[in-house]
Amino acid sequence: MKNDKENRPLPEDPPEGPGPQNAVQRFYERFRGVPIKYIDAFIAVCVGALVLLLIWGTLKGRGIV
Repeated sequence: MKNDKENRPLPEDPPEGPGPQNAVQRFYERFRGVPIKYIDAFIAVCVGALVLLLIWGTLKGRGIV
């Protein structure tokens, strides 16, 4: 019996993909020159600020602050 690997066609090189496939990849593609750790740190600071503002607004609305 011949080896099945000899009869298989060689895989073609994968084409240059169509680009980013989802929103996160498209977001990072726009900031290609900026290191990802800085982008992630910026996003974390924004989320943290949003949480703090929500807590502060809740406390202020209840008259605690």
